[in-house]
Amino acid sequence: NLEYSVQAHTKTAMAAHKHARFAFIQSKVDASQIWFYHGLAASNFDAVNAQITDAQFYNLSLGLFTGYVPYSNFKLFLVSGSTHTFTDGQDFVTTTSAGPDTTTGFPLPKWTGSLVKFWPTKSICTGNFTTSPEPTDVDYCDPAVTPECETV
Repeated sequence: NLEYSVQAHTKTAMAAHKHARFAFIQSKVDASQIWFYHGLAASNFDAVNAQITDAQFYNLSLGLFTGYVPYSNFKLFLVSGSTHTFTDGQDFVTTTSAGPDTTTGFPLPKWTGSLVKFWPTKSICTGNFTTSPEPTDVDYCDPAVTPECETV
């Protein structure tokens, strides 16, 4: 049984290239990723995962990123909301950790600029730290994923 894991290859690269920055920008409830997840689950006759909620998706995303926390070259910018991409067009300059086109939160351009200009940069998340969120909560930050996170 051959299994391919993007996460395993990413961890190998992080370990091999300790001075390279591995920075991720992720919406807490990325609508495109959730749509794809629903479709993939349904096409595999997985009725449970074909109905995944926003909160369940956010929890799964955090679980993936937890595996990268031991690597000092891992940084994460979590964006509240459901937008899929931020690096093309106007969203790049108007997005903060509180969402696209908001004036609150930590600005995405400032964070990406700090990745280029100096290191270390903190991971960013808007919300309260909690390890036991409500079942429908997506407005929190998990200290296991972003232990040195700048919450805004």
